[in-house]
Amino acid sequence: MYMMRGATLKAAHQNPAARKVVDAGLAYFGKAEDAWPDAVRFYGETQGWDEAKRRAADCGKQFRRVSARCSAAAVSPAEQAAAERKDKAKADNLFERVLKKK
Repeated sequence: MYMMRGATLKAAHQNPAARKVVDAGLAYFGKAEDAWPDAVRFYGETQGWDEAKRRAADCGKQFRRVSARCSAAAVSPAEQAAAERKDKAKADNLFERVLKKK
């Protein structure tokens, strides 16, 4: 509910109010590990990806089971696009080498 309300406020360009709602939700559900990945993504979108990375590190220290999900949620769209380009280049390179061997 907190994330949905925060997303609604964010969509209405009311980022300070959205952050207050999500902060309240995280304060209440802070010990619930499943709440963290969505909160990390939200903080990245509203407060910057450095803040998301900081929150993901906190998540990883507190909840090892969702650490990877928190880290993935802290990846900015630009970082994700760069990683996808790099993966595609590797795949293309491998494909070319396999074709040359035939």
